[in-house]
Amino acid sequence: MVVAVCTLGMYHHELHMNISEHRVLAESSYQWVTRTLDHRTQCYIIFRIRKECFDKLHSVLQSSYGLKYTCKMTSIEALGMFLWMCASQQSVRQADNRFTRSLCTVGRKFDKVLACLCKLAADIIRPKDPKFRVVNKRVQSPRFAPFFDQCIGALDGTHVKIVVPTN
Repeated sequence: MVVAVCTLGMYHHELHMNISEHRVLAESSYQWVTRTLDHRTQCYIIFRIRKECFDKLHSVLQSSYGLKYTCKMTSIEALGMFLWMCASQQSVRQADNRFTRSLCTVGRKFDKVLACLCKLAADIIRPKDPKFRVVNKRVQSPRFAPFFDQCIGALDGTHVKIVVPTN
C-alpha cells in the first residue's frame, strides 16, 4: 500500500509539479517583428501591410487610441502580433509559441490592439451622408414598395437579392 501511494505521489509530482525549463530564443519576438518589417516582401507576406503603413498605423494607435508599451510587450510587437495573427489565421496558442509569451499576455494584447482599432474604425468609417437624406435610387423604385419604404438602402450601394415569402 505504501509503495502504491509513493508511486502515485511520484507520478503526480512528475506530471504536475515538474516545472519546465524556460524557452531560450535565438531572437526575441521584438527582434523578429522589426526584422520582418525591414524586409519589404516578408513584411507584406507576414503582416499583409507595407512598413510605411505599419508605422503610420502604429503612430496613430499610439498617439490617439491608447496603444501603449508595457513591461510585457512593446506596442510595435503587440501590433505585429495582432497583424500576424489576423493576416495568416494564427491561433492564440501559435502566437504564444511564436512570441514566447503566456496565453494570458497574448490574449490581453490582442484584445487591446483590437479595442484600439475599433476606436479608430469608429472615427474613420462613416457614411457619406450621416443623416441619410439621400435614398438609394433602387430602393425608390415602385416595384420595391411597400417592402423597402423608409429604408435607406445599403451604405455602399450594394443590394443582395432576396426572396420574400408569400405567406
